[in-house]
This record gives sequence, C-alpha cells and structure tokens, in this order.
Amino acid sequence: MKKLSTLLFLFILLSGTLQAQNILVTSITVLGYGGATSVTEGQQLQFVAGVLPTNATNKTVTWSVNNVTGTASINANGALTATTAGTVYVIAAATDSSNVKDSLEITITPAGVVLVNSIIVQSTNGKTEITTSGGTLQMTASVLPSNATNSTIVWSVVPGTGDATIDTAGLLTAVADGTVDVVATATDGSNVSYSLEIVISNQTTGIASSMNNNSISVYPNPATNFINIDVNKLSNADRINIKIINTTGQTVYSKEYTNMNGIIKIETSNLSQGVYYLMLNNGVNQVSKAISILSK
Repeated sequence: MKKLSTLLFLFILLSGTLQAQNILVTSITVLGYGGATSVTEGQQLQFVAGVLPTNATNKTVTWSVNNVTGTASINANGALTATTAGTVYVIAAATDSSNVKDSLEITITPAGVVLVNSIIVQSTNGKTEITTSGGTLQMTASVLPSNATNSTIVWSVVPGTGDATIDTAGLLTAVADGTVDVVATATDGSNVSYSLEIVISNQTTGIASSMNNNSISVYPNPATNFINIDVNKLSNADRINIKIINTTGQTVYSKEYTNMNGIIKIETSNLSQGVYYLMLNNGVNQVSKAISILSK
C-alpha cells in the first residue's frame, strides 16, 4: 500500500511538472526579408515569424495567405510566391492551443515596375533646427534606386513636443517650440518612408512647452482593439485634445475631452497594423507617445 501511495505521488508530481512546462505562445510578429512589404509579380519573398515568449514550448507556425486585390501562395517554410498585382495578407498562426496569429499586408507590383527602396531626408543647408520666429527650412528627399518607376514622395509632419507645417514642395514652417519629425513617404506602394527630427525654438505662438511623459500612461501598448489613457497625474485636465497620427502625418483620430480625470478609453480596432503617435494637448502643454497597433 505504501509503495502504491509513493507511485501515485510521483505520478501527480510528474504530471504537474509537465503541465507547468507547457508554455503557450503569447505573440507573433510577421516580417518580410529585410523588412520588405512589397514584391513583384512572379517573384518570391521569404517571411519569418518572431514568436514570444522565447521559451514557448511549441514555437512552430503555419503559414497562409489571404488574397485581397492580388493573389499569391505561400509554402510551409514561409516563402511567398506573388502571382498577380494587388494586395494580400501573409498570416502566421501558432500551432499550440494559444490561437495566437499575426498578419502583414503585402503589395504585389506589376512585373517591370522598379520600386523605391530607400529615402534620405535632409535640409538644403544641412541644418536640423529653426531658431527664428516663423522661420522656414527647405527639405529635400533623395530617392533610390535612381531608376525607380515612380520616385515621387509626399511630405508630412509628425509633431513631437513642438509643431510645424510643411507644404507639398517640402518647405517646413515653424509653429511652436520643441521637436517635430519631417517625413517623406514614397507614393509607389512600396511603403518606404524616412523621417528627420527638427528642433524648433524662439516661437512666440503655439504650445510653449511639453509635459513630462510620465504625466500620462498608455496601455496596453502594443494594442489591438483599444487603448487606455490614464490622465490621473495630469495637472490640468479641464480641456484635453487627443489626436492619433500615423507615420505619414495623417490624423486618424481627433477628439476633445472636457473635465476629465481617470481613464480615457479609445477604440483602435479600425486602425491598420503599425506605429502611431498619440498627441495629447491641454491648451498649455502637450505630450506625445508612440503606440503600436497589432493586427486583429
């Protein structure tokens, strides 16, 4: 009887140990080779899946493609073969019981089209600051390869602690003290962009200073369906304007809140996967935080 009890105890202990060692996947990130998000008709592009945690018991994934306006196929090793021009989604799904997956939008371009693969932004005088009230800085963008089929770009500004405007010719005009990112984005579907930080000072209008980033907290980050903004530590929350800006400078969310305290919840389920900038302005100061939105 004693021997049976000992065996039973060892069986229970072993079962608990095995169960504790079954670590499920919590997140997957799909990446094209070299960060590529486009491929030409008839060509292949290799994908990899970053799986977390690193000590997950089963880190294998299955690959699939959701054809939207283009068509493609993918093999078990993550090699995508582009068939017709358009967009597709490459999907990697965990094979354990976590049901975790991730997807990445891929642009398939017609054969013979040469896509932009890099952009370099600088000012014509090499400066990265504006020190005069209402001052300007002419920005330029160098696009490679030199034989890109479509080398045009669009200019945008992502406010940091300061603010500025930029016209279609790349002329940056200072608005408020602080920093801004000047962004040049290719228009050929390659999704290539480049940003350069500009420091602005001696402005007499606009937001004069930035809040301490610790005055607000944003979670979860990365997010999927929503973000929470904790403004409990904000000294002046009578009127708050919140914007979410994408990496091309487009405002995708803007709303004014009054007499706020506690938590502000914002739905993000309508946003595409990527990096965004959360801008919070209380009329005197402003703060910005980068947020990441994951695929649904």
